[in-house]
Amino acid sequence: MIDLTQLSPEEVKYEEEINGVSFKHWLTYKGTSYLFKSNRGHSLNESTKQDIIYDESKNNIGECFYSFLAKKYSFNCVESEFAKDNICGNVHEGVLVKSFMTDKIVDKFNLRELVINYEESTNENTTLGKQSVHNYSVEETMLFLNNMTNSDCEYEISETMENDLLKIAMVDLFLGQADRHERNIEFIVVAENNKKVIYPAPMFDNGYMAKLDYSSRSISDLKQTLQENPDYAKTYSGSEPYFTAVKKDIDTSIYGDYDYIETCFKDTIDTAQNYSVKELMLNLAKMDITKEIAEFEKAY
Repeated sequence: MIDLTQLSPEEVKYEEEINGVSFKHWLTYKGTSYLFKSNRGHSLNESTKQDIIYDESKNNIGECFYSFLAKKYSFNCVESEFAKDNICGNVHEGVLVKSFMTDKIVDKFNLRELVINYEESTNENTTLGKQSVHNYSVEETMLFLNNMTNSDCEYEISETMENDLLKIAMVDLFLGQADRHERNIEFIVVAENNKKVIYPAPMFDNGYMAKLDYSSRSISDLKQTLQENPDYAKTYSGSEPYFTAVKKDIDTSIYGDYDYIETCFKDTIDTAQNYSVKELMLNLAKMDITKEIAEFEKAY
């Protein structure tokens, strides 16, 4: 665990505080920009207008677990490490998330902004029949991107875009991600070879996976939960993912059934004809999440 409380002002420079459910702020550490996210959250009491502080159930475990699995299964995710820092005079445990921004990135936007651009240019409402927090498929996202680049936009879509989006959708589905909504999917525009090319940003805000936000206070607690209920690993999410690989409704009663997931993705994977997508799909299907948690515990 990185203990930022023990470092001098010369070693850590604090920057912008960010509003959100959990306490968080940007900082520079060893010349690199990071976001520190506390385990503890806060909300406003409407009657008293006072800030209520509460424990956010260690969603930093999900952030670091995604980062751990990304290195093993080769998917694009922000790097995260356990950390502690001072917030409002108190020491908070949390997670240190490395910024994905570089000098070559000239612009970025999220899926919500992309949808708004599409709606304004086509006069179509994309949210009909969708929930209050809207979920979109890879197919729809490619439609929004093509609409933007077919206009006067100077940006180009990367050749790997569709496959990269498929990987995001598959990882989230297998890991029970419950927070990949339209503002948690971003795109970066990279300057390369006199072109400005759009790529998906590394996956971020990964804490709410596999019920880690509510089921466990620590890695040991999660491990005990899995030992007491082996089937838990296959039934860890009861909600529909926000971002999906195919444009169809997911039956939440069978969400977590790997055979169903494989069937759900089969046509899309075959159409993609991309080895790296198929390889990731097969590796995730064979993944033993209980074993991965045990290895994760040893690593941290």
